[in-house]
Amino acid sequence: MTNYWLRHKGTLFPVHQSDCLLGRSHECLIVLASERVSREHAVVRRIHTGLEIEDLGSRNGTWVNGSRIRRPTVLQPGDEVQLGEDLLEVVIQSNGQPPVTVSGVVSPIGEEGDRQRRMLEQVEYAMARLDPGDDQRAAANRFRSAVDELMLRQSERGVVLSPEEIRRLARVARMLASWANSRPFERWSHDITAQLSQRLPPVSEGPSSSR
Repeated sequence: MTNYWLRHKGTLFPVHQSDCLLGRSHECLIVLASERVSREHAVVRRIHTGLEIEDLGSRNGTWVNGSRIRRPTVLQPGDEVQLGEDLLEVVIQSNGQPPVTVSGVVSPIGEEGDRQRRMLEQVEYAMARLDPGDDQRAAANRFRSAVDELMLRQSERGVVLSPEEIRRLARVARMLASWANSRPFERWSHDITAQLSQRLPPVSEGPSSSR
């Protein structure tokens, strides 16, 4: 089993079966704050040979290993992708284990921070391992309990995730709802994202004319 990740500022983001958007929009897999990055700048997708990236008509372009791409481009382990001032590294692991922590820095809050990060990472890792033929609805119900446990832990012991990690947790809830495709799941996802949005600091979107 091969697992695919994008590393940005020391954090590993798993690439799931669905398209992974990169840009300034909070709906993207990796949210980039630079004004030189479009709201939906590029997309990374799984293909039968691995990963490919496609620029989505951004103003400043998408660069792979120093060259601007003009068409969908296959990515190799160690490739550097540049969007604006941000650099992302392609990480491919064969039959590997998920990293012990999502971030490259040690949490100052200690073991609870590491536990919450591992819980989030384990859900993302399990989602990334699903094959196209797997039952996504059954998987959504299975992973939902893990998200509920993490939310309960945050309520009881405090939120120690970073703003980016909170946004990733919200994206997990939305993705699970799309897999389940049911109204109860949609309400659950809405409640989760509403709770998480209250835990985020105000963020300036910046000018909307960068694309």
